[in-house]
Amino acid sequence: MINACLLADRLLLVPMTHDDASDLALIAADASIFRYIPDIPQPFDAGRWVRSVVANDAHRIKHVIRLRTGEPVGFLQLGQRRNGDLQIGYFLARAHWGKGFAREACLSALGLLADLGDERPVHAAVHRDNLTSLRMLGSMGFRRLDSMPPHADLPRDMIDHVRSPVRDGRGGILAR
Repeated sequence: MINACLLADRLLLVPMTHDDASDLALIAADASIFRYIPDIPQPFDAGRWVRSVVANDAHRIKHVIRLRTGEPVGFLQLGQRRNGDLQIGYFLARAHWGKGFAREACLSALGLLADLGDERPVHAAVHRDNLTSLRMLGSMGFRRLDSMPPHADLPRDMIDHVRSPVRDGRGGILAR
C-alpha cells in the first residue's frame, strides 16, 4: 500500500484511516453518489466500509480526496480485482461534481504508478448510464473493452475500460 500523500493541482489525496469515517459519512449522506456504484452496499455504513477498505491489502491506493484546504470531497482507490487486474475507482460528494476533481485525482494516482515504473494496464468499470464518468475515462486515455476480462466478476450493467501506460519515445513511461 502507498501511504504517501499525493498532490494534484487543487487537491490532496491522503491515505485513508479509521478517523476518516465521519468525513466519508457526511459525503455519503447523499445516497445519489452511489447510484452507479453497485459494489458499495446501501445504506452506506461509513465505519464498517472504512474498516473493510483499510484492512484490504489488495488496494495500493486508498485515499481520501481533499481540497487543499483539507475539506474532504471524495475517495479514490487503486486496487486489484479478483483476477489480479489493477482497477481504479472513486466517488465524489455531489457538491463537487462537474469541477474536474475526479479526473485530477485519477491522473494523480496514474502519475504515481508511472513514477513507480508500474507498467500494468489499469482498468475502470463504469455503469453504462454514468455518461460523465464514461466521457472522463475517454479523456484520460481509457478505451472501452468489448468483452469482460476473464474472472473480472463485474456486475452486468458495468462497462469495462482499460488504460495502458503512456510511453515516451525512449521506452519509458509517462504520466498524462
